[in-house]
Amino acid sequence: MYQPQVGDSLELLDTPSMLVDLTLMEANISSLMQRLQAKKVAVRPHLKTVKSPELARKLLESGAIGGCVAKLSEAEVMASAGIEDLLITTEIVGQPKLTRLISLVQKHPALKVVVDSLAGAQALNQRLSEARLEIDVLLDLNVGQNRCGVNPGDDARTLAHHIGMLSQLHLIGVQGYEGHLQHIHNPEERTQRCRQAMQLLTETATQLRSDGFPITIVTTGGTGTAEICAEVDGVTEVQPGSFIFMIQTITRAWSNIC
Repeated sequence: MYQPQVGDSLELLDTPSMLVDLTLMEANISSLMQRLQAKKVAVRPHLKTVKSPELARKLLESGAIGGCVAKLSEAEVMASAGIEDLLITTEIVGQPKLTRLISLVQKHPALKVVVDSLAGAQALNQRLSEARLEIDVLLDLNVGQNRCGVNPGDDARTLAHHIGMLSQLHLIGVQGYEGHLQHIHNPEERTQRCRQAMQLLTETATQLRSDGFPITIVTTGGTGTAEICAEVDGVTEVQPGSFIFMIQTITRAWSNIC
């Protein structure tokens, strides 16, 4: 099979092919890292867009503390390439995937997952117990997208106390994904609604700490809202991902998401 080389004409490319403007990509990475690091929050880029260990390493070299993935299969690819500090941002459900997760945790113990239900937490705890493994978990909170996550406040606290009785799970943080807000065109409305979502997230984190849980991670914020989230007291890290391939610089994009 012919492998395209730098300088080849477009006619030699098979379809589908992914073409990346490396200069623009580097500018996006540099701009985002500089703007967010100035706000003293950690950057844990979501890798569901790039799906590339090589680009994940580039993000780490630029200052990212680790990575997020949406699926177990993405975690397997990244971990096998040496990307260790990973958070799987959607719940792992069902025995086939739990079996794969156990296999992954055996080799990569720094992996973290989210939970949003007692049934899910118990199933995970059972499989970990059988394998004599433990794992750090985050509560996935529903901050308005209504796709997954436990409700903030009392529901989250109740679930946290149940998790606290599960021997193999260590609750260390909360996650709240405000994806429903990232494409609000009006910057003022986007900012206002994002801050409301962040209030749900950070207040729940404070409540859990008052209950005795060592909540050290409060993670949130996609490309369209990361800079807003980073300005909220109590947020410790943000998860922008698609910024890397945007066709305008991230600075312009944040002021006019469309």
